[in-house]
Amino acid sequence: MSRSPSDFHTYEDDVSTTNYLSPSHHHSHPPRSSTDPTPSTEQAFEELRERIKDDSFFRMRRFDALHVLKRAFYKELDYLKWAYAAACPDPLDLNSSSPSELVFNKRIPEIDRTLTGILALRWLRNNDYDLFTQNQATTTKLSRRSFQQLRSLFDAGLNGYRDHEAVFTLIVMQMTNDLGKSSRLEAELQDRLPIGMRPSANHDMVMEQVLQYCDSLIPSFQRLPRQQKVLVRKLIRLSAEFNPGQLVQAECLPAALNVLQELRIDPIELDMKFMELFLDVAGARGHVDHEGAATMTEPTFQGYMEARIQSLNVVEGHLQPEQAYERMLQHRLRMLSNAGYRGDFDIRSPKVSAKARLFCMGRVADATTATLYDDVYEGLPPYIRGRLERGLSLHARPAVQPTYMPAMLSWVRGPSLGLREEQLAVLLTYLSRVLDLTEENLPHDVEIVERDVKGILEPLVQSDAFRKDPYSIVSDNTELPEMEIAKRSMAPSRSLRL
Repeated sequence: MSRSPSDFHTYEDDVSTTNYLSPSHHHSHPPRSSTDPTPSTEQAFEELRERIKDDSFFRMRRFDALHVLKRAFYKELDYLKWAYAAACPDPLDLNSSSPSELVFNKRIPEIDRTLTGILALRWLRNNDYDLFTQNQATTTKLSRRSFQQLRSLFDAGLNGYRDHEAVFTLIVMQMTNDLGKSSRLEAELQDRLPIGMRPSANHDMVMEQVLQYCDSLIPSFQRLPRQQKVLVRKLIRLSAEFNPGQLVQAECLPAALNVLQELRIDPIELDMKFMELFLDVAGARGHVDHEGAATMTEPTFQGYMEARIQSLNVVEGHLQPEQAYERMLQHRLRMLSNAGYRGDFDIRSPKVSAKARLFCMGRVADATTATLYDDVYEGLPPYIRGRLERGLSLHARPAVQPTYMPAMLSWVRGPSLGLREEQLAVLLTYLSRVLDLTEENLPHDVEIVERDVKGILEPLVQSDAFRKDPYSIVSDNTELPEMEIAKRSMAPSRSLRL
């Protein structure tokens, strides 16, 4: 698709910035207070509000819209310079400048992801299907029908974009939803936490801690009306226990859905959360492809819409969390059956349930990949299959949430089927160890333990050696991630590192 000259510009920013591409999460902390100029004044936020009210925010050039956001969210963007972003396989070689290059004159991954999500909101508002689906593969491209369904969800939730406070709040939510990944914000939070307490390893829980102990660190939150502050606090509290994206990828457990009832989330609040989620997913590959909503393909859209339907069933009391979760797994199996996969579909079987969760984690959307997973699973030693079936059971207590495992499975790729089978086999074997709590001495009331595999696995799966000889890179001697209690029974969850 040809690009108009107004869509992409190079820009020499007048703000000097440090190289923010190298810091990684939980490594050495940056300075706790920024020396950059801070033009995030009341005037900058009012400019954004006015642009939303007169609809010009959605009509202006991309370059101008990004600079309106830069002025309004200067401090939030400064935090994102220090945020980690999971690497993606198969980055595109683009000629156009990324959003961060347009506003800071250098590529900053998490800023590109965040701002691409906002650009996706503009594409939805402007009914720009071609831009939204730019660079998507033909076989998985979002259909026009699904694009219109997505537009209808946003039109209804934002009252045709006439509910200006809702639009402003949604933009604030998208601009802040990944701030918990920032090592700078983490350092500033640590200074303000009670003695003996430290920031959570879960970035959603970090944001909950920030709003609880030092919400003044987030200027845009301060600009929200009281009612919208209450909503955002509630939805961040929801995210700390229930991330709908983890439901789609079957990372979380059915118990995570209990918080929908515990917090008394209503359908309007749920849709606000899902609109934020759709923008977040739309920008998820923004650091490697900012020209469209690369990740919001047809299979992805269908998965997230199903998550919305099942979450709504829980909110309205039609289903119990475990029933809703089973329906998510059944949806994945139906999708694969329609794609030509032939397998066992009895979700009551521990093996089928485990495979269905693995299909979700691996974002499996075609019969060929499903068959690969099936063959590799059946070829694993019985004791490993047993650990997987116990650990992936919907009835496991306590259960493990293997955070970032879907991102690690996306690195299963190679020039031959044999290599892909080996890569998948070693990752599933590692996952079986992550899920195994048989020798752990946990408190009796623990329901969910989170284990974040990113820090250990990511450098391994990205290596050339993993692509050539995965067994030499990931083995039974590979370190396991530390555990963090994510949910206790009959009590509000409070993160506790073990």
